[in-house]
Amino acid sequence: MVKSISELVEEAEKFGVIVGIEPGVNHPIYSPKVMRRLIDDVKSNNLQVILDPANLLTEENYKSQKIIFEEAFRLFGDRIVAVHAKDFVVNEGEFEFVPVGTGLLDYETVFKYLKHKKPYINILMENTKGTFIESGISYLKDKYKATIQ
Repeated sequence: MVKSISELVEEAEKFGVIVGIEPGVNHPIYSPKVMRRLIDDVKSNNLQVILDPANLLTEENYKSQKIIFEEAFRLFGDRIVAVHAKDFVVNEGEFEFVPVGTGLLDYETVFKYLKHKKPYINILMENTKGTFIESGISYLKDKYKATIQ
């Protein structure tokens, strides 16, 4: 039997478990506003957000990423429990994920919020493998240190 998100979160509450939902343009929770609506509907602190900023972007909206990220932080920033880090490029009009530090993601906007509100949050790299792992870690650390609150 398939349970609703509310039922899953209610069950999670019994065991002290957090349910993390990751919004993304290709996910059922496809925008910051829809994520906020879900949080308002479920009304439980056991429902939290896994933020992958790149998943909120497309080839059509990536030039507005600062606005999109600021909206996300305004609507559910207090509910973010983990962050996925990856990067992207737009290649011949197609949106492609690439290793951290090799693309166009506005980490300054992301880190500005995280540094102020969630300084010890876990950041997990995605789409970053092999020889890009060390440089991705260095890139994230350097960006974080350089970001002004």
